[in-house]
Amino acid sequence: GVVADRVNRRTILIWVQLAALLFSGSMAALSAAGLATTWTVIALAGLLGTTSAFQFPVTRAYAPTLVSARNLGREVNLDSVAVALARALGPLLGALIVHRFGVTPAFVVNSSSFGVMLVALLRIPSREQVRRGGRPSILDGVRIVRRQPLLAGLLFIIAEIGRAHV
Repeated sequence: GVVADRVNRRTILIWVQLAALLFSGSMAALSAAGLATTWTVIALAGLLGTTSAFQFPVTRAYAPTLVSARNLGREVNLDSVAVALARALGPLLGALIVHRFGVTPAFVVNSSSFGVMLVALLRIPSREQVRRGGRPSILDGVRIVRRQPLLAGLLFIIAEIGRAHV
């Protein structure tokens, strides 16, 4: 979140999608070459998870620049439905691809999804990002969480759910 406040969000998302494309494409290439060891898959999955850690808050902060204030509620609802569908259908689709075509094509489909998002981001016109006063830091977030134990618990639950889907 702090990075999203300090750096142009569209730029962050482009770099994150490019990194995710690189990591998932590497997984597909290693799999195709028969060189995907357990440790390389774990390492690349960890790097891919890191891109998600940046992508999620930046996307949430970027969305209001893409839709009008009047449609922002609809955008949030649509995004929630899309995330829920992806979490429900993604593993099923992945399992079907692996069963029908093998592991490498599943990695290729995953990698392609990042490519599609990258192209979409490059087509979105750049807009000026509203800057907040002051310079927020990660320590500001830690202080807030320390004062609100319920918030800390909710963040822990969200982190665990996200970790389970990486």
